[in-house]
Amino acid sequence: MAEHEESSGAAPAAVDRVVARQPIVGLEHEIVAFQLVNRPAPEVGRSTSHGAGAGETLTMSAVLGDLTVDLSQLVGDVRVFCAAGPEVLADSTVVTAPSGRTVLMVPAELGADPAVVERCRLLVQEGYSIAVDRLDRVPGAEALLALADVAVIDLQQCPRPRAEELVARCRVLGVTAMAARCPSEDDLTWAAAAGFELFHGPAVQRPVEVNGRTLAPSALAQVQLASELLDERLDFGRVEAILAHEPALVVQVLHLASLGAAGGLRRDVHSVREALVLLGTVRIRQWAAITVLGQQVSRVSSDALAVALVRARMCELLAQPRGLDRGFAFTAGLLSTLDLLLGVELTEVEKRVDVGSAMAAAAFRRETPLGELVGLVRDYQDAVDEGEPAPAGLSDVELVAAMAFCWATAHISAMERTLQPS
Repeated sequence: MAEHEESSGAAPAAVDRVVARQPIVGLEHEIVAFQLVNRPAPEVGRSTSHGAGAGETLTMSAVLGDLTVDLSQLVGDVRVFCAAGPEVLADSTVVTAPSGRTVLMVPAELGADPAVVERCRLLVQEGYSIAVDRLDRVPGAEALLALADVAVIDLQQCPRPRAEELVARCRVLGVTAMAARCPSEDDLTWAAAAGFELFHGPAVQRPVEVNGRTLAPSALAQVQLASELLDERLDFGRVEAILAHEPALVVQVLHLASLGAAGGLRRDVHSVREALVLLGTVRIRQWAAITVLGQQVSRVSSDALAVALVRARMCELLAQPRGLDRGFAFTAGLLSTLDLLLGVELTEVEKRVDVGSAMAAAAFRRETPLGELVGLVRDYQDAVDEGEPAPAGLSDVELVAAMAFCWATAHISAMERTLQPS
């Protein structure tokens, strides 16, 4: 995972891997953890220009052996699941992630190796948790299960009768069973009834849209407000007028501006206009629109807001080399995620939300050069979720995705801080 802000245009340093997060939910559909998915960068050490600022490189080496990323920014305050690579299991690297919230996923087939089992025993003594990964693929693994808190069973590979047997085995040992790669809502329902307590996969990350569902009037009004805020023709006066009817947003905007445009020294900010001057109309409009949309997320188990912000930011970063307007691209990318945020089909959103014809073509129908870009970014995100190779058509996509992910998680973290009572 790498981040480089916009301004200097300096080439990013080498990146070993980029990291995505995928939500893991509990029985109440709440996010209880994130699984980190490591993807190798296509060309390590390649120079590229992305615009932007203080160029720190955040590297995920092996698994968590050389962790330089702020874990709280990456996953918030929940647990993190990450594959335990060979270096970690061979005791040749130091695991620096916080032990109380890190779950190391160990392949079940390594349970036959006494050295691996002993290494896991030491990691448990240090406070780390062990998840036996791919329990459905090999017999045995009793030595690992005796140390484990979680057992991961792949529902796309394991027949249901076999999965039920494994869950029963886990229950006897006091191990929590996680249903991984759940492809559909039906799988989630069956897995809960079968005794699974944790759930992960496409049905969690991208919930199935409900056919025929429409936007409630209150949600429609908020989405329309967000769309207006994102309109590049909106001026200072209109932004002030909109925010005047949204006291909660005013508080957040003033708080954001008080922290400084780049997280600098705190300052007193007394009006929306002063905040607009300090931070700029575009970023204030984006912040307010994102906050409005974030409040409308239809399902807590989804990581939809993070997906939406990453897509919008990726579209923004990839627009300029294609000769496209960056602000317009950000807005189109964000609006294209309304199906994820609201649980309503995009065709329904397009019918109900008043945006210009060019924006609708790009955000909802993959038409125009910008629409093609939005579609490619969406395809890339789908490929990451499915563990598939990145689709062709986007240069430097892994690094751009890493930059966008850093930006999105920081944005969500800041948003959550402003919502907390002081």
